[in-house]
Amino acid sequence: EAMGAYQQAAELEPENPLPWRALAGFAAENGFDAQSISIPAAQKALELDDESAQSLDLMGWILLIEGDLVEAEQFLQQALQKDATYPRALLHLAQVYLDMNRLSLAYKPLSQAAEQSDDPSMSLQARRLLERYFPNQP
Repeated sequence: EAMGAYQQAAELEPENPLPWRALAGFAAENGFDAQSISIPAAQKALELDDESAQSLDLMGWILLIEGDLVEAEQFLQQALQKDATYPRALLHLAQVYLDMNRLSLAYKPLSQAAEQSDDPSMSLQARRLLERYFPNQP
């Protein structure tokens, strides 16, 4: 039922990237098929607003979930080129590096995400990853 509401919102405002991002994020969070829902909705959001760190991060995060780490890294780096302090992109890029076993690259974006995020759950997630992977760092 909720998926239908997100799809309807995107159809009602097809030129607005916000409902497309919401649809893509909801579908990815709830395990809907990425190839038929999440990725096309994220692509539509990017078509409408390719300068958005949010849209670039969203695509990177979906690709991270799908295990396409190389493409995910590219989108997340693009997001950070648009906004170098965007906490979600910092966290997601660090997660890509952790999944790639490139720990030395993960520390800085994790630290920045932990310090810069206004979202307590995101900050907590970054701190937990720091404690797990970098227990001897200050």
